[in-house]
Amino acid sequence: MSRRNTVPAGGRDSNRRAAAPLALAPGAYTLRYQTDGSHDCQDDYSSGASPDDESFWGAVVVAVGPAFDPATVRPRLIRSLRQPDPSDDEGDEGAESGSRPNNASGRSDGAPGGGALVEFRRVGSGARRVALFVLDEETRVRVVAVGELLPGERLDWGRIEGADGETVWEMTRANTRPAGGAPKNRVFEGALTLDPGRYSAFYETNGRHAFGDFEGGAPDDPDAWGLRVERLTNDGDGGPVDL
Repeated sequence: MSRRNTVPAGGRDSNRRAAAPLALAPGAYTLRYQTDGSHDCQDDYSSGASPDDESFWGAVVVAVGPAFDPATVRPRLIRSLRQPDPSDDEGDEGAESGSRPNNASGRSDGAPGGGALVEFRRVGSGARRVALFVLDEETRVRVVAVGELLPGERLDWGRIEGADGETVWEMTRANTRPAGGAPKNRVFEGALTLDPGRYSAFYETNGRHAFGDFEGGAPDDPDAWGLRVERLTNDGDGGPVDL
């Protein structure tokens, strides 16, 4: 991205948008996206007006063409680096995610020991988010997810899979509680212990009723629409129940 190859994105003049077709030869590639300490979707664009489409703040690579085979792509660890916080002893080594970590509200059955492993927040309609994380040892994690679930259908929801593709956690109507607003708004909060290994976190939404357009009533915490997985340091009292 540069000023020269972008166009206005709406809102503040510094909000810019770029779209370009690329032909990539076989090989390994790294997508990097960097933010400073202000004016982004995490702080409600505090330095000025938001862009026309807040859901695209970031970078997206989409494969096109009828001959594309997803099996030819082998994703690597997605790492999110954040600006060091003086109050955070872990610095920017504590997070591995598909989005930038931040402090989410809610109960915990232990202090976050390594920050967010995965954090998808403010997810809009028609989205599919995927993030990979690797655990070097048995790890206690806290999972918080807010989505749209009907008694017989999951519309906006998340899950975690192990390296073998087996689901180790998923959001269901039975393991969630009302999240406020529309009755279909549901929230999951719980803790589980994961073995060492590689994991994939998924969160997907359908084409309506998501962040930015909550028809029928927004949940109590609309910014949490999505999925968060964070490390815990102990089991404490008064926190979420085990899965």
